[in-house]
Amino acid sequence: AMPLALRRATGAVQSPVRARARCEAKRGMLGVRCQGDSTTPHKSESVTGKGTRVCIVGGGFGGLYTALQLAQLLPLQSEGERAKITLVDSGERFVFLPMLYELVTGELKDWEVAPVFTDLLEGTPIEFVHGTTSGLDLSTRCLKVDLAAVAGGGTTEVHYDKLVLATGVSALMPPEAEAVDALPFMRAEDAKELRARLGQLRFKAARRKDERRLAGKPERPSIAIVGGGYSGVELACSLAESVGTWADVKLFHRGEQIMPGAARFNRITSYQELQRRGVKLSTSTSVSEIKEGSLTVTTKGANSSTVEPFDILVWTAGTGSNELAKMAGMATNSAGKIPVDAFLRVRDHDGVYSLGDTAECFDALGDKMAPNAQVAVQQSQTLAWNIHSDITNGVPVKFRYQNLGEMVTMGRYAASVSSDVFGLGASGPVGSALRRATYLLRMPNNRHRAQVAASWISRLPNDIADLLSASARGNAR
Repeated sequence: AMPLALRRATGAVQSPVRARARCEAKRGMLGVRCQGDSTTPHKSESVTGKGTRVCIVGGGFGGLYTALQLAQLLPLQSEGERAKITLVDSGERFVFLPMLYELVTGELKDWEVAPVFTDLLEGTPIEFVHGTTSGLDLSTRCLKVDLAAVAGGGTTEVHYDKLVLATGVSALMPPEAEAVDALPFMRAEDAKELRARLGQLRFKAARRKDERRLAGKPERPSIAIVGGGYSGVELACSLAESVGTWADVKLFHRGEQIMPGAARFNRITSYQELQRRGVKLSTSTSVSEIKEGSLTVTTKGANSSTVEPFDILVWTAGTGSNELAKMAGMATNSAGKIPVDAFLRVRDHDGVYSLGDTAECFDALGDKMAPNAQVAVQQSQTLAWNIHSDITNGVPVKFRYQNLGEMVTMGRYAASVSSDVFGLGASGPVGSALRRATYLLRMPNNRHRAQVAASWISRLPNDIADLLSASARGNAR
C-alpha cells in the first residue's frame, strides 16, 4: 500500500472535491451540515435553464485542473442546472511548468511535459476553445476570442454564467532585452527555442574557436541568465550539467540571496549545486545596460561596473500584469493581480472567480498565497466545489492551503526536496526520484499519467546505467 505521507503529498488521498461530493449527497438526504461548511453561501443567480455555462480562461494548473475537477461533480447536478464547461487557452498544449527544464535538456519528450489539450480532454464533457481572448464584457457576460489559425481562425463569442480567470502571468522583459532577442522561460515554446539555440551554439563553438579569439571573445561561449528565483536557479543547474565544458553558465540576481522564498534546505543545496556545476553566480547585482552580446552589471558595494559577454541571454526576472483584468476594467493590485476572497470569488463581480498566479489570494487563515503550482492545484479543488455549490445552492468552503513542501531540480538525476509536514529533506538521485514520482502522480489525468509512466519505465535501464556511469566518473576524480 502507498504510504499515507506520499498519498497526501501527491493527492492520492481523497480530495476536498470528492469528500465534499459525498458530504453534499448526505446533506441532501439527512438535512445536516458537514464539518467545515461556511455560514454564508454564495447563491447562483445566472442559471440559463439549459445548464449553467462555466467559462474558464487559461489552461494552466489552475484553469485545467478546475475544469477537470468540476467535470467530476457533474453527476451531482440536475439536468437543468448541469454545468457546461468551456476551457479557453491561447496555446494548444498544457505545460507542466515544473518540468520545463527537462524539455530544454532533452531528458523528457515534448508530449510528456506539454500534452495537447484535445488529448487531455478527450472523453470529458469539457469543450476546448483554442484562441486568444480579445475582449471581455462583464455586463453582458460575454468573452470574445480570436481563434488560432489551426482552429479555423476568425472570432467567436463565448457566453457564460460563471467565469474563472486563470490566465496566469506573462514574462516581463525590458525593451533592451527584447531588442537583443533575449528569451523568457515560461512556455513550452520558450524551452524549445532555447534548446534549438543551444544546438546551434554548440555547432558554432566547435568550429569557430579561432574566430572568437581574434574577435576578442572568450573561447568558450557563455549563457547568461538574469533572475535568481526558482526558474533561474533550476535552469542554471540544468544547463550547466547539459552543456558540460563547452560553454559557461552565468547567473545574475539583484537580491542578496537566491530563491528568497525557498525552504532553507533547498536554498543551501542550490548554492552547493551551482558551485559544483561551475555556474558563475553574482548576487546583489543589477543589470544597468544591455547591448548585443554583452551585459553591463553593477554589484552592490562595487566602485565600478563590469561587462559580461553572452551568446544566449535568458530573462527569468519579473512577470507582467493581467491584461484581461485591465481589458474588463477590473481592479487589480500593484502587481496586476486580481483580489479574491477566501472563497476565490472576485470582489464586486458576481459569478466571477480567479485563482493561481492571476489572483491575489489570502487563505482562510489569512496567509498570502505564493504563485506556484502547488497552490493552484489545491485552489482548483476548492474552486470546483464552490462553483458546484454556487450552481446547486449548496454550501461553499473557504480555501485553506497546506504547504506540503517544495521540490527544486538540480539537473539530471539530482533534485532537492524539502517538506516540514513530513520531516523530509532529500537531495541528489533520491531527491530526483521523489520529485519525478510526485509529479507523475500530479499529471492531469489517469491516461496521461499511465502513458508517461510507461515511457519513463521503458527508459529506466538506460537511466540507471547513465547514473552509475556518472557516479563512477565522479569517484574516479
